[in-house]
Amino acid sequence: MKVIVSHDVDHLSPREHVRDLVVPKFVVRFGLEWLLGRTRWSEVTLAIQSLWRGSWQHLKELMDFDETHGVPSTFFVGVANGRKLCYSLADASYWIACIRRRGFDVGVHGIEYRSAESARRELELFRKIAGQGTVGVRMHNIGYSPSSVLLSGADVATLRDVGYSYSSTTFSETGPCSLGAFWEFPIHLMDGHVFQVGRPWKTRTLAQAKRFTVEYLADAAVRGVSHFSMLFHDVYFADYYRDYQEWYMWLIEHLRTEGYTLCSYRDALMELDANARKPC
Repeated sequence: MKVIVSHDVDHLSPREHVRDLVVPKFVVRFGLEWLLGRTRWSEVTLAIQSLWRGSWQHLKELMDFDETHGVPSTFFVGVANGRKLCYSLADASYWIACIRRRGFDVGVHGIEYRSAESARRELELFRKIAGQGTVGVRMHNIGYSPSSVLLSGADVATLRDVGYSYSSTTFSETGPCSLGAFWEFPIHLMDGHVFQVGRPWKTRTLAQAKRFTVEYLADAAVRGVSHFSMLFHDVYFADYYRDYQEWYMWLIEHLRTEGYTLCSYRDALMELDANARKPC
């Protein structure tokens, strides 16, 4: 089984969120996790300090780690604003250039999907900034909460119709499937779902998260999933999210040790296009 590692860029700075409740919820979350015994006091202290430092992104540190460990990861960066994604186009352009300069692939962390015209404008803006033809998309704010974005088959078809080469937005236990020349790569494993089971705060310990991950990977391999897609947000590659950070570093080593092959969406596209298609 081949494993595709990706990272969503949701936040760059807490200062972006002066008009929403992201910062208060951040503080409340750490307070609850500490009271429940899920988070160390040292992490709470570091989390509060991050508000004064003014940075929530850990892109350079994550790229350093992925480069050192040979992880051909893909970063999804937003070029439009939406719920809980508020960084500027200038900042997005800066990080897109940095990520591409480091040799990693970049896709659109999308906002628009219902209106084909709006989605096409978002894609064209990204192409103008990144200067690349093959572009994939992952919609922002996905998950299983009542406020999450859940795409229908028609929504995925819209992403195809506006010109995206692939999407990795839906959740499924199956492998990638195609709509003509367009591929949908279901997400199988996401950091929040590993640690936050049915709650907006951490409910699993690091040991429990590791056991769950080992079993989930093995089960996917037995079911014949050809390309397993996993998502890790760069904001969690921080000392105040120690369990998340250690889980990711452990996971990359586990994948290597157990013989899983790491590949990118770009490499997976070339491989899948050369073989028989599985329709969505």
